[in-house]
Amino acid sequence: MMQSGSSHAQSQGVSVGVDLFGILRGQLPGSQVQRYEGVAEYHRQAWVVYAEGGVEQFRSKKDEQSIGQYQAQGSYGRLGVAYNLLEGTLSSGEMLRLGIGYARATTEEQLQSTLNNSVFGNAPLDLTQQSVARWWELSMALRVRAWRFLMLGFTARYQMALKVSGADSFSNYYVAGYGRGDKNRFGFAYQLLFHLPFK
Repeated sequence: MMQSGSSHAQSQGVSVGVDLFGILRGQLPGSQVQRYEGVAEYHRQAWVVYAEGGVEQFRSKKDEQSIGQYQAQGSYGRLGVAYNLLEGTLSSGEMLRLGIGYARATTEEQLQSTLNNSVFGNAPLDLTQQSVARWWELSMALRVRAWRFLMLGFTARYQMALKVSGADSFSNYYVAGYGRGDKNRFGFAYQLLFHLPFK
């Protein structure tokens, strides 16, 4: 239940949780992505400071392996600040917040293929590279109380201004925590959180 009243004006709280969407997505048949992500939030009045981090793996499908077997794996982290638009919910942990964040990821990519040459025959190709990526995010998050201190919610992100360094062996394809590195992207998380209020 959402609460109201000026008594919550100085309320604070901490929320910690996991992204259920990333975990369940990796269990689906034919899924290319497996992600494990955690989130921590500090609430003070209407402001929220949040940190998110995780590990992610991507593997190409069999019908996409005409150019070879590709896989990427890495870790990432995000830091951001947001504002809660729902007044009177500061101690309950419920919120509808808008925020901006900065993210960084380290991704190792592997490409295994075969070079076909009519003179020298076929030669195996095995390339590995490690890249560092940075980007900005605009986010919207909703949190509702499921039971006592347990919260459910989602976070939608618009990821932009991606900068990648270290991709020297071949063109960077996938970035952990971001997705395909060829354009701005939308991201999504469905989270289960434990909220602890205090004053």
